[in-house]
Amino acid sequence: MNYFARGSTLFLALASVAACGGGVARPVTALPTAPYPAIIGMRELTADQQAAQAVGRLTFGARPGEVERVNAMGTDRWIERQLAPETINDAALDAVLQ
Repeated sequence: MNYFARGSTLFLALASVAACGGGVARPVTALPTAPYPAIIGMRELTADQQAAQAVGRLTFGARPGEVERVNAMGTDRWIERQLAPETINDAALDAVLQ
């Protein structure tokens, strides 16, 4: 093996060790327990903002009046209803499909 090949092999070995953090074990720290500490500058969303965010993230977009309906029902209740679609009355859709 020539000098250049040995040097490049040594360099690759050292680079690999450095990339892996040198194999030094780090202690695992415990996660904070609930309630989590408040984030500085964090603010609560208003009820309208919560409803708009839920509709925007959990549907293909809000239809006219959808945010108001979610807000009237309550965002948490609306989300629970979306997660249990068998409880939604589909009589109007069934009539259209007939």
